[in-house]
Amino acid sequence: MPATLPPNSKRPASTEELLANAARMRNTIMLVLAASLLTMLPLPWKFLTIPVGIAAIIAGIVALKKSLRIPGMGFVNFTIILALVGCLLFTASVTLQGIFFQPTMDYQRCIEESLTSRSLEQCSRDFNTSLVDQVLGRN
Repeated sequence: MPATLPPNSKRPASTEELLANAARMRNTIMLVLAASLLTMLPLPWKFLTIPVGIAAIIAGIVALKKSLRIPGMGFVNFTIILALVGCLLFTASVTLQGIFFQPTMDYQRCIEESLTSRSLEQCSRDFNTSLVDQVLGRN
């Protein structure tokens, strides 16, 4: 007599499904890692984070959607969600730097030219002032 599954139980995942899920998760993690590394570049090059971040978010959503169908993938799903949140933060921060491009470029230049802690503090004050001025439309 062949073994049958109870009516409400899920079938076990096949090896092919598990390997495909691992590949999707690996691709998502690699894209998130690439996005995080791109955030360390100087500002014009830092904008490469946005398309890589969007690709990572899309890959993560696809991976999560497919992984939710496989039973016993709780930790994998949690890891994908954490990667998605991290990538959203990277992409949002670089997008905001793009919105405030000129103040951020001025701040980056000021930091590079600063020699003392007092001049670094002045750079931060100038940056905050220029951000507030741009938000309030004082420029």
